[in-house]
Amino acid sequence: ISDQLLELRQWHALTQGREIRVQRLKAEVNQALRENHQKPRYLEDPAIECDEESDASRPVDTSRDSVVPFSHSRPSLLSLLEDQRLAETALRQSEERFRQVVESIREVFWLRDQETRKIIYVSPGYQELWGETPEMLYANPNHWVEKVHPNDRAAVMQTAEERQVSGTYDETYRIVRPGGAIRWVRSKAFPVFNAAREVYRVVGVAEDITESKRAELQLMLQHAVTVVLAEATSPTDVNARVLETLCAGLELDFGQLWMVDRAANVLHGTEEWCGPASAVKQFAAANRRFTF
Repeated sequence: ISDQLLELRQWHALTQGREIRVQRLKAEVNQALRENHQKPRYLEDPAIECDEESDASRPVDTSRDSVVPFSHSRPSLLSLLEDQRLAETALRQSEERFRQVVESIREVFWLRDQETRKIIYVSPGYQELWGETPEMLYANPNHWVEKVHPNDRAAVMQTAEERQVSGTYDETYRIVRPGGAIRWVRSKAFPVFNAAREVYRVVGVAEDITESKRAELQLMLQHAVTVVLAEATSPTDVNARVLETLCAGLELDFGQLWMVDRAANVLHGTEEWCGPASAVKQFAAANRRFTF
């Protein structure tokens, strides 16, 4: 994930530099044309040029017919245009390579404007991991955090606000997909600075670590159950403590151990564990009356 973040950061820096270069080249071309008493070729921000004869502001005509010949321009003008063309071509190629990379991997890449807080780009991996379309995140930049597990949400929101702009954001949390499935996510983010060394964008990556979390949980529960078996003093004590260990480790609200009564030829609950919710306790009390 660190290598992918580095590659994304390098691409963004390269793209930003080329965008600036292209804008400078356009400005130089327009200036050269003005010095030769010709119309500017490119629109400049705010896309309004001043008519020197009437001193009135008018939009620049950028239609094909308005392009002036360059045979009487300064010799350096053609080289400026060629440099611009090469820069724009390189920028398009870089953007295409980036698109191919982010659309072919499972991780989620995203780019956010720091001032507006809007998402500028999110990769298709968002739909695979969160189970929601990228369009939902574009429409609502907080959509991702609304899907964070309720027990993790407050901490995730706080650390995202404090650490994403400082480059220290590296968090692990759970999300709840449509349908109720839970996935574990590891997310990193770092700031992007403009020429004035101000944070104007934040870029990050999120990956699905559910399988590794499950393996980690399995090892932890195996160790916990082994400790219970070594310390228990009776079969009844073993059953109760193993059930409690498993339910607590899996963050369950209720667990019950069922055993076969061979004499009565029925299946009934022998041990149970409940979380703090009163509704679950009522369910557990009612469940004791049933046999199968």
